[in-house]
Amino acid sequence: MTASLPLNQIAISSIDLQRSELWWRQGLGFLPSGCTRLFRGKALSGTAGLPNAAATARWLVGSDEWLQIELWQYESPLARLMPADYSPLHEGFSRCGVWIKAFDATVKRLSELGSPILTDIQGEKGQRRACVRDPDGIFVELFEADPLSLAESAYKANAAFRSVTITTRDLNKATTFAKQGLGLQPTDNIHTNEHETLWGLDGAHCERSCFRSGPMLLEYVQYTQPQVIPKPQDARLNDQGILNIAFGDNQGNEDVLVMREQAIRAGAYPSTTTLLGKTTGAVYMTDPQGFSYEFMGAKPGLAQRLTGFIPQESPKFNPPDNQQAITSRWLPVSADQVFDYFADADGIQHYPGLGEIKPLRNGFKVANGVGAERLVNNKIHEQVTVFDRERGLIHYRALSGCPLKHYMGEIHIAPHGNGCHVSWINRFRSPVPGLGWLFKWQLTSMFNRVLQTLSEQIPHNKDYTTGGDTHPQGETL
Repeated sequence: MTASLPLNQIAISSIDLQRSELWWRQGLGFLPSGCTRLFRGKALSGTAGLPNAAATARWLVGSDEWLQIELWQYESPLARLMPADYSPLHEGFSRCGVWIKAFDATVKRLSELGSPILTDIQGEKGQRRACVRDPDGIFVELFEADPLSLAESAYKANAAFRSVTITTRDLNKATTFAKQGLGLQPTDNIHTNEHETLWGLDGAHCERSCFRSGPMLLEYVQYTQPQVIPKPQDARLNDQGILNIAFGDNQGNEDVLVMREQAIRAGAYPSTTTLLGKTTGAVYMTDPQGFSYEFMGAKPGLAQRLTGFIPQESPKFNPPDNQQAITSRWLPVSADQVFDYFADADGIQHYPGLGEIKPLRNGFKVANGVGAERLVNNKIHEQVTVFDRERGLIHYRALSGCPLKHYMGEIHIAPHGNGCHVSWINRFRSPVPGLGWLFKWQLTSMFNRVLQTLSEQIPHNKDYTTGGDTHPQGETL
């Protein structure tokens, strides 16, 4: 007889933990339940199979007990961006589904946060479905009706996870592992080919297999038309997107070891490190197709509170970048002109006061848009992570060479009167504890000079009409 634990966690590797947390909490209505910066060093490296691993994690819960979302921001190695053409055709964890209690209000709120529904809503009122993308490009299906018809709720949240989907190139192999390695039993499918339109795959055909696991449905799909896009050979666990899913023992660690041995017999292999304490435990497993699963345990009470399964009345959050310097100025030019100025990677040789800018043709091989990279002063290697012309947003991060830790920049451009208002936000963690105020003052002074110079330079510069490459991730916060 096979053992089975309920699916109790969806883990996401995020580029910007603060933006992602805001989206899931304010946009969907999940409840904050904890955070930690303790995931780093040999323990995380051995568990995740990543060199010199360090990360900050944030937990949120929906209306169900023993079911959470775990948001990661890896500080080392940095998460690599999702492919610009990413879709559920890509092999791996391709989407998740959330039951929403206030459907119309949630759809409106998500649109205001930069995540409008991708296609027309399907179904009659009371049974409607829609799909959006979160700040990291993950496809999130919204159910108006609970697909599992669960009557009771443990927590007063607007949302509850109900499904996660894995795109596979071998459905038989995937379902065999689900039965033998995870101990799951098949149930009725929750999707048909008509639903593929929700995430932009109108006309697609696939074979499906669905399994019930606690308050969750685990779905495997194999696309036949068009074909599944294989994972790249150099794919890493912490690439942007859904990282893995976990199955948990809410009484301790005993069944964690049972599941580990069962999965090994079914062809999976474990991480080099197994974390087992008196009250909590975890091990990562990789199945025969390379999909990552976690088996974890936590005893009731304090252990579950410390691992983020119980909502917090007074949520605390210690993000990777805990300092920010905000500089803003009204400019006597249109928002489009200013956006085009910042988007013109080839035309701009330098930002006044910041130094020489060299576009790099690596990464996503784009001149501007999400994935564009540049070298500032031959030292700081930066990458664009958000490029949203409609909302006037350009975000970027330092990949290397920056003296500040976990540096991220945001440019916000909004029409105002007969010009526009520009805010330049610099987020970071001080390399010297206690001196964050000093670096904040330096950044504020420097970017004040930059915006002052730009206000004088842009009106006399060329008419910028470069536009720029677009990317679904740009339609976010």
